[in-house]
Amino acid sequence: MSKVSAIKCSNYLNVKESLKKALDLIGGLDKFIKPDEKVLLKPNFCNPAKRSQATVTDPFFIKAMIELVQEITPNVYVGDITAVNRRGTLYEVLSSAGIDDILKQTGARLANLEKVGFIAKDIPGYKILDKTDFTKAYFGFDTIINMPKLKSHGLTHLTGAVKNTFGLVMMGERQYLHTEFNASDFCHGIVDIYSFVKPKIKIHVMDAIIGQEGDEGPSYGDPVNIGYILASEDGVAMDAVASKITGHNPMEILTTKHAHDRKIGNADNIDIAGDAIETVEFKKHTNYLNRNKEKASAFPFINENCTKCGACYKACPVNAISKTDKGYCIDTSKCIRCYCCIENCIYKAISLSDKINEPVSEKEPKEDKEKPKQEKEAKFKDIPGKIANLRLGLGCNQDCLFCTIADDKEKTLTFEQAKEKIDMLRKDGVTVLTITGGEPTIIKYLADIIKYAKEKGIKKIELQTNAVMLADEDYLNRLIEAGLDFILIAFHSHKENIYNKLTNSEYYNEALQGLKNCIKYNLQIEISHVINTENHEQLIGFIKFINSISKDIGFYFSFLRPNGNTQRHKELVPKLMDIEVNLYHTFMHCRENGIHFSVEGVPLCYMRGFEKYSAETQRISKPPQEYVGAGEGHEDLHEFIHSNLKKKSEVCSICFLNKFCAGVWREYAEIHGIDELYPIFTKVEGLNG
Repeated sequence: MSKVSAIKCSNYLNVKESLKKALDLIGGLDKFIKPDEKVLLKPNFCNPAKRSQATVTDPFFIKAMIELVQEITPNVYVGDITAVNRRGTLYEVLSSAGIDDILKQTGARLANLEKVGFIAKDIPGYKILDKTDFTKAYFGFDTIINMPKLKSHGLTHLTGAVKNTFGLVMMGERQYLHTEFNASDFCHGIVDIYSFVKPKIKIHVMDAIIGQEGDEGPSYGDPVNIGYILASEDGVAMDAVASKITGHNPMEILTTKHAHDRKIGNADNIDIAGDAIETVEFKKHTNYLNRNKEKASAFPFINENCTKCGACYKACPVNAISKTDKGYCIDTSKCIRCYCCIENCIYKAISLSDKINEPVSEKEPKEDKEKPKQEKEAKFKDIPGKIANLRLGLGCNQDCLFCTIADDKEKTLTFEQAKEKIDMLRKDGVTVLTITGGEPTIIKYLADIIKYAKEKGIKKIELQTNAVMLADEDYLNRLIEAGLDFILIAFHSHKENIYNKLTNSEYYNEALQGLKNCIKYNLQIEISHVINTENHEQLIGFIKFINSISKDIGFYFSFLRPNGNTQRHKELVPKLMDIEVNLYHTFMHCRENGIHFSVEGVPLCYMRGFEKYSAETQRISKPPQEYVGAGEGHEDLHEFIHSNLKKKSEVCSICFLNKFCAGVWREYAEIHGIDELYPIFTKVEGLNG
């Protein structure tokens, strides 16, 4: 009988504590590692993806394991061979996911498993591979800890401990296995590799906290909260438990079945220690479902996200991808459905489809590299129902010089009143709720109202905050446990003196710590940044500062609305023509670096070439957004802004963008007039006017 420990862990907040529990249940680390041993942690470093895409083993999961192993031995290394057949990709993975920072913080060393070369070794008891080329580094370690990420997979359907050992062999051998064998024999080849390296892998620990589901696994599927850490001496048994948690039949995952049948591991007689396992909602790969219906696996298809980088073309082991004047095209008559193209693409440019592949035309606009924030938001966009804002009150622990609600008269909602509002919203079909203020984190019942909203069926809860109170980790943890999904943090300068001046406070350090805590606890984050005369010249510097903390944050830029406190500080209102160049360079910087951003309050004639990033155009494509607070509500936020809050020039009537653009804030027109507005006569790609 094999033993697998399962510990429930909903986020990476307490991952070290949960990981230690899982390890203790199978005997503790000191059972497997001796002092001064040389230990390799072997995560999944599939390709250069952001942390929130759940493509690679989470950096905080890796950090926790490093620190636990370092309590026994200082000789800790981290290494893998990526799935991308291109030199230097390992360093891109480390940078894009933030793992390089983890190595610096912990002092663990990088093991470049490819750079050291390979040794061909015979595999005893093989089924498919009589020998293969293993990284030389493998033979230099006393112990290996296998650290897979739980994900869907086109060929193996689910990838875990057994499949993760594929990263210990030469890329050419991996391509050979993809090219020469069907899916069943391919999985046998994986098991051959696993059987060889198994003796040195003393422990398997699986990052199944945030996994990846759907057809684009294991590279760019959809992140999904699975909520478990698994640990075992038997990787096959651990994979079997992971299969059950995700609703798969373990014996239909061929790497598990073959290993079990060949008595290399155990998949049906398992002692599960720790927390009881429960089946979670998990979108199974189309190919897994097709096999159960006796259908053929789907073909890969190059979609409109293609950037013409050529990674798929270089990775295809059977030359089924051709390069034409228009782009790249997959020949389905040659395609063996190994999905190496999907694993090597980092732009979500390859889907599964029965349609015939045609080259993506160079005349078509290239889609920008999207941040994982956009991908996760896209998942929420599919939630049926309405979007609503719930303002709990106007109280705030800051007094921003441009606060738009400084002169409003709403009263703070009591807990019972807030519950009544949520009941009303749910009855009206609202499923996505933004909690705002004032500053909602100073409301004592905030965690309770988040929990109540979740219990009533709200699918997504966003919090708009200045993050000052979130410097308290315990408080933030209560909000996360209550069900908080997304956070919009108001942060208006990376320079402490400007931040404190604009917010009329001394809370820069607390707000910065609150931001860092939200990053640490894996919350989905966007930064709200109000553009004004104090900060518009430092926009790119601000973005770089935020990205130095985390590369996985989007930005919501808003041109300040000159009402409320701004009426008393009109010097903060720049003219659009004075900041146009800065805006252009900022938007270009974001687009060129794959940074998700949107812009509020800037008329479209000052966003030439970036119209799709305007909140105006984005709201048109979304369901109507309601506002509900203690005061008067309005059903359609987009229409309300157009009709009541903004103003246009006469020339706007002949502008192609007139239908989409609302003009400037009325208060801005009172200060600077509307002569700066000018008409656009050329059609804009993506907008139908």
